[in-house]
Amino acid sequence: MINTVAEAKSGSSSRSLFVQLVADSAYVLTAMPIALVGFTVLVTVGSVGVGTLVIVVGFPILLLALHVAQGFAILERSRIRLVTGEDVISPVYRPAGDGSLVTRMVRLFSDVRRWLDLFYGLIALVPGVVVFPIAVAWWSTAVAGVLYPVYDWAIPYGPGDHGLSDLLGLGGSPVARIAVNFVVGLVAAVTLPFAMRALSLGLSFFGRGLLTAAPTGRS
Repeated sequence: MINTVAEAKSGSSSRSLFVQLVADSAYVLTAMPIALVGFTVLVTVGSVGVGTLVIVVGFPILLLALHVAQGFAILERSRIRLVTGEDVISPVYRPAGDGSLVTRMVRLFSDVRRWLDLFYGLIALVPGVVVFPIAVAWWSTAVAGVLYPVYDWAIPYGPGDHGLSDLLGLGGSPVARIAVNFVVGLVAAVTLPFAMRALSLGLSFFGRGLLTAAPTGRS
């Protein structure tokens, strides 16, 4: 266990700050779109399956939902590996085995691991919705602030317009506007790698908790 943690820290620290920033940002910014697609597919297929259980057709449809959830779970484990550089343990799924069609379906439906994947697919949108706007806001502030001296001239300011420099009591002159916005952007840019890393670690921790935990009581 100690060796695994040490290797994980070593693999993560071996990346340059820029490479890690790109990896963290890509992981965080794509979390919500992927989770949204997964949620939509799983809810749609699952609803159809539950609604058609009375005519038996719903059982294979629900089984399809479990397989789709497993696919999204495998994808997320791969994403966690890429962003953390750690070896994410892939849990063992109960095989269908031999026997009749009903027997094999019962084995698959009794696999707690598959239901955990489905549960994750349904709630993954929650942390995705939380981290996505924070990441977008941080990136936007950094880029817009650092580049503000380039495009300040193109922003029309009227006599009644007030910016951040006015709120800080520095006046609304172009120099004050440019200085304040540039400093804000510079601070956001300097802290950007750390902010993205924090969001990335929090998001990956959430995924690890559900996608790598081994259900108890399995035979």
